[in-house]
Amino acid sequence: MTLPPNTVTLGESDIAAMDGRYQVNFINSLSGFKSGNLVGTVDGKGHENLTLVSSAVHIGSNPPTLGVVFRPSIVPRHGYENIINTRFFTLNHIGESFFKAAHQTSARYPKTVSEFNEAHLTSEYLNNFSAPYVQESQFKLGLEFAEVHHTHVNPTHIVIAHIRWVHMAKNCIQPNGSIDLSHLGTMAISGLDHYHTVNPGTKMPYAKA
Repeated sequence: MTLPPNTVTLGESDIAAMDGRYQVNFINSLSGFKSGNLVGTVDGKGHENLTLVSSAVHIGSNPPTLGVVFRPSIVPRHGYENIINTRFFTLNHIGESFFKAAHQTSARYPKTVSEFNEAHLTSEYLNNFSAPYVQESQFKLGLEFAEVHHTHVNPTHIVIAHIRWVHMAKNCIQPNGSIDLSHLGTMAISGLDHYHTVNPGTKMPYAKA
């Protein structure tokens, strides 16, 4: 079959030959649009941390669980370390009103420096939950560590967590239980640094064979 005009075909050797940073940007774009979230944690000494992640995934509905992928610990990963040590963290959707501030949390700060302060975002504690939420976020989850998996292809950590709390506007919940994320202003991410607004989309009927 003939490929359409202007199609680029790249093999493994082509990808391996890419410049380092170019390759990182290229590979990070291949999975398409991803969720944009801020992970809120605090260590045993009260130092708050806010970590930008684009790899939160649904694991199961019963019990309600999510998975979050954390990059290899070739540099300090304070958010991941706090989760392992304290077991509690929050997941906060990135919204249109503060995505620039959210992106600033991806900078590398010392452990004693709070990304909340550096990005001018507000930490808040709800329902006596020990980890900080992002007050500016319209969708927040309180999570408890369940287990962690370490990949062999690179030292990446996949944290599985129980969903303990959900905080969001009531009117974004649809009659069938689904959530209208566009109503909340939740944004998507592509690659490492592209942020996208979302529209209500098109609801499809249940597929039958």
